Amino acid sequence: MMTPVGFSSNAWADDALNEDLSDADLTTIIQKAREAFESGNFDLAIHRLLMANRKEPNPRLLLNVARSFEQKGDCARSLVYYSAYVRHPDSEADLSVVAKKQLENSASCKGYNDKLSGRLMLESEPGQAMVFVNGDQVGTTPRELAGYPSGRYKIRFEKEGFANSEQEVELRAMSDHTVGAILETPKAPEDDVVVAPIAETPKASSINYAAFALIGAGTIGIIVGAVYDNVFIPETDEERKLVLDNPAEFNRLTEQRQGQETMALVGYVGGGLLLAGGIGWLVYDYMTEQEPQNDDDAIQKRLGLRLTPLFDSQSAGMILQGRF
Repeated sequence: MMTPVGFSSNAWADDALNEDLSDADLTTIIQKAREAFESGNFDLAIHRLLMANRKEPNPRLLLNVARSFEQKGDCARSLVYYSAYVRHPDSEADLSVVAKKQLENSASCKGYNDKLSGRLMLESEPGQAMVFVNGDQVGTTPRELAGYPSGRYKIRFEKEGFANSEQEVELRAMSDHTVGAILETPKAPEDDVVVAPIAETPKASSINYAAFALIGAGTIGIIVGAVYDNVFIPETDEERKLVLDNPAEFNRLTEQRQGQETMALVGYVGGGLLLAGGIGWLVYDYMTEQEPQNDDDAIQKRLGLRLTPLFDSQSAGMILQGRF
């Protein structure tokens, strides 16, 4: 992999920097970074500053990374991070002036030019995956690199027990990039998977008392309608014939007959609907025992039958449609 002078393929961190501060709070990590900087261990200071920035991004941390690289004598990476601070939308004006002055003197740094990319953040789930950039190992995730020449790169993530993940990314000059991978466990070959057949448990037959109650109520309703139609109404008609000379009594019997007609109609229609509903319910129960319960059209598919209510100004009832 082509890298500018002063940039190594393994970035700046090594195994000595793989300390576990994942449970530490932000203040603790920054304090440890300050201690490392003051003791002259700039690699460790940079490592901790970047760790703090991953936990809670802050442009001031990037500025401190730039200063750490500057103290280390790595002018190229120092300028990359000064440039990253200037580009940051939350950078402070007075500090940006300081960073821009450093960039104005970039001609004196042989390893730096305006064609270099910015920060390259590499992340994976789960973490601690080995990362390769164009085939060169650069460490484990989470990892941040900086200052690669602009161009296209192949990035591969590897972790034991997980399938490799490879991506191609184009790094642009003076731009930051994040590349993440969700690693998945490899699937077992289908030929090796034996699925035992699941025995179907026969459904226990149960009596639908509600459906039979509807049928019973419907039958009673029809009988009531028939009694009014064939008994009470004829009797009222006979009584009307006997009081033709009495208009008041004749009118009373006429109103009585109208009420009896209404009761007969209610008995026929209501009883018919209840009867049809009960029978339809029993048929539906039968069909759902034979086919999946999610099939809304089971009755029609199996028997070719459909029960449809019918209402108009003259009558009401049910229509049974189907193929016979």
